[in-house]
Amino acid sequence: MLRFVRGFSGAAQTNGRIKQIGVNIGDYFKRLGSDYATMLRDIGHQMQEKPAKATLIISTGIMATGVAYSCPDENAYRSCIMQACIDLWDVPQCIQNPVSSIHVYKRLSWLSHGQLRHCNLGGMFHIIWRDDLPKPCRLYSEVCPYNYPAGAESGPIKGLLQLFLYDGGCEMSFLQRLEHVIHNRIVDVGCFGHFWYLRAAMVDYDVNNEEWTGRVLQTA
Repeated sequence: MLRFVRGFSGAAQTNGRIKQIGVNIGDYFKRLGSDYATMLRDIGHQMQEKPAKATLIISTGIMATGVAYSCPDENAYRSCIMQACIDLWDVPQCIQNPVSSIHVYKRLSWLSHGQLRHCNLGGMFHIIWRDDLPKPCRLYSEVCPYNYPAGAESGPIKGLLQLFLYDGGCEMSFLQRLEHVIHNRIVDVGCFGHFWYLRAAMVDYDVNNEEWTGRVLQTA
């Protein structure tokens, strides 16, 4: 009998604790909902007082979200390169645009050798730059930060920044080095759902201007 009473009192205490926990959880969510409701009311009042500022902030937020959502990634670049190769292979070599074919095959070679580095800048831009050696390379010339500061030991973003500081030698000015990096290191820039260097290079990929020039000379 005593054991039964003890068991009953223990169960009652357990139920009381469970009820207390439930009450505490309910109070927490009530206070949380009240805080959010107060915050939303304050935001509504501020929007009514300064509608221009509110419109600007909301528009900026929507634009930033759209840009970040449409920013392509490394897999998207691989798919774009493969699609560009297929488009070129579907065209006879005699009428392929030399600019398009050289652009695509160079980047395909760098991609296959593991020389491309990908930098996502805050989800807004995806910058691809070319390294000298493959990423797994462990040569001293690649690892030593004093010999080649943008090597495999550096991350892609840090390596890109170091290119603008050290690439091309100390005899270059900053503007010369900036031009050198943009023309010789930056492979592509991704934004708004496209890689713009590749997109520009594939314009009229099935038109060989040299072929038309030769025909005109023969006709003349």
